[in-house]
Amino acid sequence: MSADGTFIRAFIEAQDVAVLSGRAAAGSYPGFTDADHVPHHSRYYDSFPTPAYTGFSSHTIIRLDNTGPDTYIATVCRRESVNPLNEESLNVDIEWLTYHHHGTPPPANQRGPRNAPPDNVFGGWYATQYDVDFTTPKHDLCTDTPINRGHTPTPGWPTTTTGDL
Repeated sequence: MSADGTFIRAFIEAQDVAVLSGRAAAGSYPGFTDADHVPHHSRYYDSFPTPAYTGFSSHTIIRLDNTGPDTYIATVCRRESVNPLNEESLNVDIEWLTYHHHGTPPPANQRGPRNAPPDNVFGGWYATQYDVDFTTPKHDLCTDTPINRGHTPTPGWPTTTTGDL
């Protein structure tokens, strides 16, 4: 996995952790608050009790565009079933993440036994826009993307990230 792949994966996972856990962004992956420059509604990361969510969320990058100096837009297919009932209800969404290469790149080839990274895996890069399309049918765009129904992150995160920095 490239540095771009690490950033995109880490950002989307960290955002999900922050939102679904009911914790602020600071309670998510190390370095996420520095990487998240996306304007959010003031209550987006409100801390409030949430039910235990279970299920899977499988992401595939279907396009990566360089739109300007050190600026990229990743188009991602998300196929997921995450809910407090532990019943499969497949949703398919398209997401766009605009991010910027700045400073130290994220480490590449991040995989291992951990559910979350132990250290900052964002490097100096940061995101400025994150859009999700919940309305348009996406099955055609995501037809050939795999669905990982596992309940643990795949490929996981290593026990240390310093080897690839």
